[in-house]
Amino acid sequence: MSNTIQQRSNTVDTVKCLLILSIYVFHFGEAAGNWYLFFSCFHVPSFFMVSGFWAMKHLQRSVWDFLKQAFFNCLLLWLCWVCIYPVYYALTQGYGLETTWGLFVQYFCGKRSGIGGMWFVPAFFLVTLCYFLTAKLLSRLPRLSETGQALLHFVLALTVYLVYRNNVDSSLRLLFSLDQVPVHWMFYALGRVLFCGYEWLRRQKRELQRGIFVASAVLSFGYMLVIFYDRGPELWGALGRAIPVFPLLADAVLPLCGLFWLAKVISCRFLGQIGRNTLGLCLCEILVKYPFTWLMEHFGLPLDQVWMVFLIAVAAILLGHFIVLPPFLWVIRQLQARLSPSAAAAAHKR
Repeated sequence: MSNTIQQRSNTVDTVKCLLILSIYVFHFGEAAGNWYLFFSCFHVPSFFMVSGFWAMKHLQRSVWDFLKQAFFNCLLLWLCWVCIYPVYYALTQGYGLETTWGLFVQYFCGKRSGIGGMWFVPAFFLVTLCYFLTAKLLSRLPRLSETGQALLHFVLALTVYLVYRNNVDSSLRLLFSLDQVPVHWMFYALGRVLFCGYEWLRRQKRELQRGIFVASAVLSFGYMLVIFYDRGPELWGALGRAIPVFPLLADAVLPLCGLFWLAKVISCRFLGQIGRNTLGLCLCEILVKYPFTWLMEHFGLPLDQVWMVFLIAVAAILLGHFIVLPPFLWVIRQLQARLSPSAAAAAHKR
């Protein structure tokens, strides 16, 4: 396995930071103007794709070690917020015991609809588990390169998605957002394919690199123009009916290319550190965004202005990164050190 896979990248983490901003802005709804429609096309799929870049770094672990690491890195922080948010809404909205308990069940079950749904965390856990187990099996195939494994994995995930999509009513809807797994597993696997393509591109001549850079930049900019055009969504929907899977993939790949090249220009250690807290910042979004929104309303500032939406989103991200998340992350590190010293040592090395 190449060293590049093992190392963190400020560029990739900066992309995740930009995706966090897109999620915060998107959740303002129509107050974000055309940015709401633009971000709605790609913010979650692109997040899964970026996460898929590093999908192979866990392959050398046993299933048990993978589950332990996933619990401490993902599910434990999620469980904290599953317990916090029902109490938060009970105190701020005056909910009774029955409504509060209903919210707790909704969060734990990973339901997508409802107030402050946190379906993406358990869905992310199941997606990474599916990829890990499938990659373990594919790695046993003889004479199949890492890129070949990634391509075959994507084809398998795409097939599962197409079968599931055509049989939605007969699919199981159990705990942990099982109904959200096939489509995001496909995006996660596609992210790994893109990473292999990026690794291949780095070994090519500069002329080819520049050509692909210009082509991807033009396609990303053209995609943005189509979405912001008044009839863009209508035209894009017509294309989707003609070629069912293409717009779904293009919605994630083309904006991600644009974000990637933007991140190469603005990437820095600070933005990378924020990007590494993606999951935690997604979980605490409601808690850190509402106080700023309330202040804006209290002082009569124009919440319907796009610049104000972006300002609140940036302020909320900084509040979550510097003030809200650190105590939770500290508690989780202490628990990890006591319950699983080996996992804590591995996390410290990263």
